[in-house]
Amino acid sequence: MTHLRSARKQVHSLQIAGNDGAITTLLLIHCPLHHRSLHLEECTECPHFARLVVSASGKISAIRCDQALGSPVEPSVESPPPEVVSPVARAPISAAMRRQVTCVRQSMSVVALEALFLDYGISGAPVVDDDGKPVGVVSKTDLLRDRHENPTSNSEWVPRIRDKDLSKLGPGFHLETARQGTVADVMTPVVFSLQENAPISRAAALMAHEGIHRIVVVSSDGVVVGILTPLDVMRWIATHDGYLTEPHASG
Repeated sequence: MTHLRSARKQVHSLQIAGNDGAITTLLLIHCPLHHRSLHLEECTECPHFARLVVSASGKISAIRCDQALGSPVEPSVESPPPEVVSPVARAPISAAMRRQVTCVRQSMSVVALEALFLDYGISGAPVVDDDGKPVGVVSKTDLLRDRHENPTSNSEWVPRIRDKDLSKLGPGFHLETARQGTVADVMTPVVFSLQENAPISRAAALMAHEGIHRIVVVSSDGVVVGILTPLDVMRWIATHDGYLTEPHASG
């Protein structure tokens, strides 16, 4: 007789901003049995899938799956040298990465990107192609650098408004030229990425060596499934040792 155990897996989301700033959300589940993140449709087609878990608000929050006790699990694709790193650092990136990711496309306007950063309280985002694969990253630093190096090239001419017309708006209003350009004009076309089963120690080494503040985490087929920052690593280590940490939304 085969004994089954029921596992609860949290559903996380991948958000992709369209050219107009509209957000499309894809639901993903990290599956330890497959060692990668799966789209919700893939997960529901798995023979181990049991049922969806729906929150009080009516949103899918988790799934239940049943797997045989003692069933073999395939080894990780990337295994760190067992005698070089500590057990904590040997843990996979998927244990510490942020799964709620907002991605943008190259054709998104700079104006919409600035609004997105302000509305979501984030400092950077992966830039993805139509297949969800990273082609670059864009950050507040990129926007500031663009403003500093190209103070006029990204502005369009605005007809002069007479002082008496401006006074009708009341105190506190001022005119500002509207910025042109797209994400492709300001982004950094270099992606530092690692697969979600790579060890945290490797991610820490990459961030330290390259002096970067975020690593794009991808699945085995190269699709963005998460983001990892130095703060995420520190928070995970603290939590692993039993300290309480407050979640931080900014990326």
